[in-house]
Amino acid sequence: MDLKIVHRLAQLMERHGLTEVELSEQECRVRLVRPRGEAVSVAGDASLTSPEVNAPTTNELEPEPEVESHFVTSPMPGTFYVARSPEEAPFVEEGQSIKPGRVVGIVEAMKVMNEIKSEYGGTVVKVLVPNGSPVEFGQRLFEIQ
Repeated sequence: MDLKIVHRLAQLMERHGLTEVELSEQECRVRLVRPRGEAVSVAGDASLTSPEVNAPTTNELEPEPEVESHFVTSPMPGTFYVARSPEEAPFVEEGQSIKPGRVVGIVEAMKVMNEIKSEYGGTVVKVLVPNGSPVEFGQRLFEIQ
């Protein structure tokens, strides 16, 4: 289980005055318990390395800016390409800023190259599909923040 999730749960507990939160994910279980007016403690099942760990209080956590991610998805099944040809540079790269309407990739379907345009502006956080991979309708291709 991602430690960031545990920290976010501790923040939510502090913000909303909760005394107990439990989260199960696959074979991992985390339970946060806080008596009124005390710091949050973390207890997990035997699959965790430490059965009880003190989680940092909200004041110790660095505030994470709430950035909303948007995803560019495939409008059809086909083969995804990041550039018009293997010799050309990719349409976009991770970390690049883009505007809405920018071509970010191509999906080839029945020998027709279909340009994929982003509906969102922002920064390309991650290219989610490798070049030349088959994709399905609605499959996420890019994460934009």
